[in-house]
Amino acid sequence: MVERIAIGKIVSPHGIKGEIKVFPWTDNPERFRQLTEVWIVHGETLRKIHITGARQQRNGLILAARELQTADQAEAVRNWTIEIEKEDLPVLPEGSFYIFDLIGLQVSTLSGEELGLVADVLQTGANDVYVVKNPQGKEVLIPALKSVVVEVDFARRKMVVNPLPGLLTD
Repeated sequence: MVERIAIGKIVSPHGIKGEIKVFPWTDNPERFRQLTEVWIVHGETLRKIHITGARQQRNGLILAARELQTADQAEAVRNWTIEIEKEDLPVLPEGSFYIFDLIGLQVSTLSGEELGLVADVLQTGANDVYVVKNPQGKEVLIPALKSVVVEVDFARRKMVVNPLPGLLTD
């Protein structure tokens, strides 16, 4: 089975020629310009569309697709998710990670204390923050700093952290 990754959401039609406005879920919306085909998904419905144009517009992107030629066709895919196959993702530089790769990692301290699983990643602007949730539902916020995150081992699905003083106290 081919794994797909969501990279954006169709928020509305744009104009009368079938273009769609997209809210990108990526740090690099420029990557949409290199795409030639994507999957659009809504519930159990999955359609492949072929991108014929992409341009930036304020807080989103405008995409044109061969399969969407009218405003009605574009309206019919409002709120659909845009996905690409995982193998089509660009390779990231050393030390950079995709958020979906971090979700579910088991987090422990240097001393071996188990903190829980990475449940979410907050993008704050200054640095990301990993939301780690233990089995009882308690959350710990771990700043994604090199001085705090000591090791990330995707093969073993583990992350080791050196928490700042006071970070783990109630």
